[in-house]
Amino acid sequence: MAEASEEGEVGKLGDEFDFTMGASPPGKSYNGEGIPMYQGNADFGFRLPANRVFTTEPKRYAEKYDTLISVRAPVGEQNMANEKCCIGRGVLAFRYKHDNSFYTYCKMKSLMDDIKQFNETGTVFGPISKSDFENLIFLFPVI
Repeated sequence: MAEASEEGEVGKLGDEFDFTMGASPPGKSYNGEGIPMYQGNADFGFRLPANRVFTTEPKRYAEKYDTLISVRAPVGEQNMANEKCCIGRGVLAFRYKHDNSFYTYCKMKSLMDDIKQFNETGTVFGPISKSDFENLIFLFPVI
């Protein structure tokens, strides 16, 4: 971590959070059975995603209470997983390394302006990569 002050320490998002970039399961596995799958904004509600698609061959998971962020079309929309679920290519799951609290959801909400800047990098909507997230600089609270 770089500079420190009474308000906190400057660091990279990857220093304090674990993330999982989604991956799409085979199309033949989408059905009304299995585990809920979230692909992005189409599945996001006010705070929690809607169970719209299910898969029997999940590739990547988010755990209950992980923060889900859309990484495409448009970048930065946010929800919280209310159960273990499959995440598709349009979703990245975040988890605070030190506990499974609502801190992650609140911290990501506070970084939305920084995250949504990636919407300006594409022709219609910009993409954001795992590396982009890992290297975002922000202020960690002193605990």
